[in-house]
Amino acid sequence: MLDENAPPHATDTDPGDDLEIIDRCPMCQSPDCRVAADRVIDLNYGRDDGLFTFMRCNACKSVWLRERPVGARLGRAYAGYYTHADPDNGDGSGSLKSMVRNAYIRSRYGRGSGVLARVMSVVAGLADKDFQGIDRLYRFAPKAPAKVLDYGCGSGAYLLRLWPLGHELQGLEYDPQLIGSLAEHGIPVGDVSQIDDHHWHEEFDHISLAHVLEHVPDPHALLARLFRWLKPGGTLFVELPNGGSRGLDIFGRQWRCLETPRHFVMPSRQAMVDAFLKAGFVAPRQYVDLTIRPVMWRNSLATCPDEERPAAAAAVAAAGTQTPDDTEYLTFVATKPGTR
Repeated sequence: MLDENAPPHATDTDPGDDLEIIDRCPMCQSPDCRVAADRVIDLNYGRDDGLFTFMRCNACKSVWLRERPVGARLGRAYAGYYTHADPDNGDGSGSLKSMVRNAYIRSRYGRGSGVLARVMSVVAGLADKDFQGIDRLYRFAPKAPAKVLDYGCGSGAYLLRLWPLGHELQGLEYDPQLIGSLAEHGIPVGDVSQIDDHHWHEEFDHISLAHVLEHVPDPHALLARLFRWLKPGGTLFVELPNGGSRGLDIFGRQWRCLETPRHFVMPSRQAMVDAFLKAGFVAPRQYVDLTIRPVMWRNSLATCPDEERPAAAAAVAAAGTQTPDDTEYLTFVATKPGTR
């Protein structure tokens, strides 16, 4: 649903002091590109009334925002953004399902031997149940005690999820309004703008970068920074929209994951793997969550103009099974070489 404060119309976006034009792929620096979606508006929050263009790299197939807002205009684009929402601490019900789930979480991520988690994983496999959905929710963190950083922590939902399990936690956030929001739990949250590349060295066992990389101007620089901050053997969780998504092919400018003009770059699967390797990581492992596509496509279809909706619905019905290359989100865990 469109924000009730959205502008009544959008205007052509001309380069000016509040925009910069990006004419090369941020992932591979190739200038060889084509238009992936044009005349795209801020469908989700209505904070910017411009029309924007997303380009697709012909070399690595990544997608990026050509007209990138800067300064005060970028700040306005984030006013009321979803990271300001109150954190959700998960299922606290007393049902048998929730008790089994919580037992798995405590054994897999909390202190202790983890034997229960292994036993329940076997039982879950025999019962055709999948604990990987829980593992994605916990971002494949190591067992406690471990030192975990959430880069771009927002209101702190992920850190509060880990907090009862015995990890040492640290948050970093871009938005000054959110810094200090976790103080009552003793979880420090730093200001990204005040932290330089050398603030930490081999400090963390695990770093979470969930729906952050698509918002930064230089993805390679951020991955290199986080590589330095990880201990040898440490892991990095990354999740972001996939520039090679089938959803973008179907919905174009209506694709929910474009999040105009806040998403600067959405790499293809191969470009993301290449970026991990360039930063020094090894063995990036991808997890495909089959539940994301239906949600994103339903939201995208809801914003389609009436005259475009039948064709989009037909394309959805004809779409094949998603693959690691065309899934809606790219979800990876990459490892820094060495041992803890």
